[in-house]
Amino acid sequence: MLSREDIIKILAKPSGYAKLRLSMELHPIQSSVVDCLFEEERRKVVFLCGNEVGKSSRVAALSILYSIEMLNCQVICTSATYRQLSKQVMPAVKLYSGLFNGWEFLSNEIKVNGESRFLAFSATSDAAAQGFHRNEKRKLLIIVDEAAGVDDKIFGSIYRMNPTYLIIMGSPIGPEGFLYSACREPTMMSKFKHFKLTKLDCLKSKGWWLDDRDVQDMIDVWGNQHPLVLSSIYAEFATNIEGGIITLADIENCIRTPAIPDLSSGGKHVALDFAAGGDSNVICLRNGNEVKIIKVWKDTDTMNASRTFANELDNLKIEYNISQSDVSGDADGLGIAMIHRLKELGWNINQFHGNATAKDITCKNIITDYWINGCKKIRNRSIIMPNNQELKLQITSRKSFMNQSGKLQLESKEDMRARGIPSPDIGDAFFMALGQPTSGLVTHVRIPQVPPTTRRYSIF
Repeated sequence: MLSREDIIKILAKPSGYAKLRLSMELHPIQSSVVDCLFEEERRKVVFLCGNEVGKSSRVAALSILYSIEMLNCQVICTSATYRQLSKQVMPAVKLYSGLFNGWEFLSNEIKVNGESRFLAFSATSDAAAQGFHRNEKRKLLIIVDEAAGVDDKIFGSIYRMNPTYLIIMGSPIGPEGFLYSACREPTMMSKFKHFKLTKLDCLKSKGWWLDDRDVQDMIDVWGNQHPLVLSSIYAEFATNIEGGIITLADIENCIRTPAIPDLSSGGKHVALDFAAGGDSNVICLRNGNEVKIIKVWKDTDTMNASRTFANELDNLKIEYNISQSDVSGDADGLGIAMIHRLKELGWNINQFHGNATAKDITCKNIITDYWINGCKKIRNRSIIMPNNQELKLQITSRKSFMNQSGKLQLESKEDMRARGIPSPDIGDAFFMALGQPTSGLVTHVRIPQVPPTTRRYSIF
């Protein structure tokens, strides 16, 4: 049985507090991070993380609870998006609410005996980050989660708060911003203690929680140098692919700070990408300026796949009131046969031919047009796109080049396969959905219904 002195000694360190007070199992690197953070006042820590390595569920939750109970701290936690706080940080903290009598665990706040001691907020401007300062009564802990997406102005405000303890953490993205400077610029690096936890450190084969096969499959398919592999697995700053159409940083910025929803922007468009061989069937829906991935699946039986497409379209008709004229299918190769089958199943949809003439005269064909100009919408953050890992992998992998006619042209799927990159099926459907259903060859056009006495023709 532990003596009172032993308990006090264990609880004095955050890693001991995690084990004894919270029954939380920490990875050795996580223990090093929290112990270092609270080792002395004015400590600043950078924690680079792969995805799913316990950044919020362990490190953030432990730091919040330990600092409030053991150090009498005032704590604030900010992130580029409130979604990260409401879906990750707060649920992780609330798991331990039953251990703390007299504490109120609210949607973005913790109160102790009626006094606010923790606040989580999304800082979109430096003004929003002001108002908290260290004082004689309370030490101040500031946690910056998903720090790669936080504006430099926010960090300026954080420094003006003069925190007692500061930890900035998250997956690194591109070579820019405060997080990159803190890790790579000599004058900034010296001000921080640095830690890194990769997915490879957290594998089940090493006694932890991540499946070895899932991690290795991603490396095998996309390669060690893919921007998303570097970021999400190795916790390294992503490099740009030579000839790539868009960077991972552009995509993450669009996901974190998307456009305001606008259902009147461009109507609705459902895009179908049909599988060939071992590729995936994909359905994407654009509703106004928001694109959703409805379904991705593999099925070598084309007739069965056609029925699945028809069933999903029936569901979208009910949920979004789409009609046949709102749907386009990739009509090249195997696609034309599936489009004919869909017609038999009640869906006479538009044919999309990627090699058709582009509206943008700088592009070789319409599929290049859709990818190039769709990426501009991502950079401008004028759309709402899904936070889907496979989509990110595909659209950051495809290259473009200037052909002999002086026009932009997408790298072919054959060339992508030659360098070991899978077919970008989700990317094709995503960018097709961003376009209009009348692009390519239209086989079905909806016209306004008129009274029988004045109707002179119909188009099907």
